[in-house]
Amino acid sequence: MKNLMKILLLIFALIAFFALLTPVSLSQNKPPAQKADGTKYSRVKYDRAAEVKVIGTVDEVMDFDCPVTNTEGAHVVLRTADARIMVHIAPVSFLKQFGIELKKGEKLQVIGARMKDGEGGDTIIAREITSNEVVLGVRTPDGKPLW
Repeated sequence: MKNLMKILLLIFALIAFFALLTPVSLSQNKPPAQKADGTKYSRVKYDRAAEVKVIGTVDEVMDFDCPVTNTEGAHVVLRTADARIMVHIAPVSFLKQFGIELKKGEKLQVIGARMKDGEGGDTIIAREITSNEVVLGVRTPDGKPLW
């Protein structure tokens, strides 16, 4: 009976060990999200008074850990007639819920707050995007996230 208890205790310990180890090893198989420079976007906040409507072509699509959304965020670099603008859209998971996948070269309309980032670059925090006649609101009119 003592040997049976030792065997059961050993089996339980092994199961507990592997149960704890499995999530760690699975998460290591996931490619890491790109990291944004926290200081570059740390002061970027939605400002209704700075709201603009911009139409351009998607030059680049980027998903990275973003201090604006505090999660893995979906971003595009939008080329307009006079500038290249980084657009903070929403968490990647929010866009996936609606089946939205932005692609380089597509025309995009963005309504959002335009400002300068910490390095002086043009940045927009999107409130609404329109792509292929599909409109997706990502923030309320006063800039609160819809996710």
